[in-house]
Amino acid sequence: MPGKHVRFAADIPATPSPTWSQFSLPSTSGPKTPSPVSHYGLDSPYFTKPLPQMTVQIHPALGYSTTPHLNYDISCHPSTLTPAHPSLSPAILSEAATRPPLPSITLVSQYLPWKLEIKPTVGHFVTVSDVINGMYRALRLTVSKVEYAALPSLAAQQRVTDAYSHRCARILDSSAKQVEMQKGLKRIDFFVNKNRFMGLSSTPLGPHVWSINVS
Repeated sequence: MPGKHVRFAADIPATPSPTWSQFSLPSTSGPKTPSPVSHYGLDSPYFTKPLPQMTVQIHPALGYSTTPHLNYDISCHPSTLTPAHPSLSPAILSEAATRPPLPSITLVSQYLPWKLEIKPTVGHFVTVSDVINGMYRALRLTVSKVEYAALPSLAAQQRVTDAYSHRCARILDSSAKQVEMQKGLKRIDFFVNKNRFMGLSSTPLGPHVWSINVS
């Protein structure tokens, strides 16, 4: 982009437990918001075909809400996450992310051309902690020149570039800022500074596929 040079290029501990002790259950298959069909389209290879229909509930702490249960900026390390309500126990992080528990889930977004595959780090099913940590790690991956060039317009490329510059500018330490700038564009920059986590919503792509909502 003119005038700008773009480079390319300790998790929350959890002991798996499927207990949802802090919340009442949401509706049958989780809250629904518009499906994550962006300019990439449902026919894009980045999206999966639906699995056979089954009833899956998302953990209420992860469910979409205009007043989310978790305060989290997805551009920051998971250690910065805080509960929105003092009554919420840290134990929810070790609870199953879905009911029934699943061995993996897929996250998609209208802002991303990638699927984010979330798998358990301990045990045999995905926990709330796995979702937060897995999302963070996936969004910290560096964007390639080909992926950047695939953005639908020059204006879209400029927005992503500006988000990268803004993200780096937020780092106060000059040395750390320089290091981060050297790493180049990351997937998180495709959210164009909409980094507040608003929860996950169900999609028509299957009970294992959930859409990331941000503001």
